[in-house]
Amino acid sequence: MGKSWDIDYENYDYRQELKIDLDNLHMESLVQSELYMKYAEAEADSRHDFDVAVKDYERLKVKKRIEVAKYPEKYFEDDKKPTQTMIDAIVEDMKEVSRAYDEVLECKKRKELMERAVKAFEMRKSSIKNLVNLHGQGYYSVQVGSQERKMSQEITEEKALERMRNRKRND
Repeated sequence: MGKSWDIDYENYDYRQELKIDLDNLHMESLVQSELYMKYAEAEADSRHDFDVAVKDYERLKVKKRIEVAKYPEKYFEDDKKPTQTMIDAIVEDMKEVSRAYDEVLECKKRKELMERAVKAFEMRKSSIKNLVNLHGQGYYSVQVGSQERKMSQEITEEKALERMRNRKRND
């Protein structure tokens, strides 16, 4: 299975990369295209993996149906010719077919998750653009005098610094 960006699907959290550091919008706008491309390629890879898994599953089912139809005595006790429904029931119960179907479901889950991640990064791009526009219009230049606003800003700054430290550690 191709994973051009080596995303660990079991342990990754794209939500960390979706966060925007308000104090470094210039850096956020610079890395946005790289992050988007990372997830767009991962989405394409996951879509390909899903298509391959479906194809492998369908081929395996056909192969097993032929095997069951060719050697019915291995799978059925009576001498009657098995119906297609009977053959399908035997094939669906085979462990190998069941594992292939589980792989299809896992690939589908990854594909859908990557599709949503790409949409989230599209929204992130729009958010960065809107934040830059607000900044250019002086939205952030006027300090609100309330103590709550100052505390909120300090917490936001601390979180932004922590995210930057985490990003540097991960690089």
